[in-house]
Amino acid sequence: MAGAVAEIPQEITVAEEQARGSRLSGKLIDDIAQAYADAIEPLSDLRGSAWYRKQIIRVLARRAMEQLSVAN
Repeated sequence: MAGAVAEIPQEITVAEEQARGSRLSGKLIDDIAQAYADAIEPLSDLRGSAWYRKQIIRVLARRAMEQLSVAN
């Protein structure tokens, strides 16, 4: 689920399908983070451009999955 990038939260099923049943590793984390960035259609506004939001969703998705992989 990606929020704060569009008018409504966006469910990113492609990324979910990639992760299902797999252990999070470096390559898989990168692939899923890229899938998030590719799937969203962010809006530009005063707080950030669409380009910036695509970049930051990739970074934040990667960080979240890295934290999950360490926790497990």
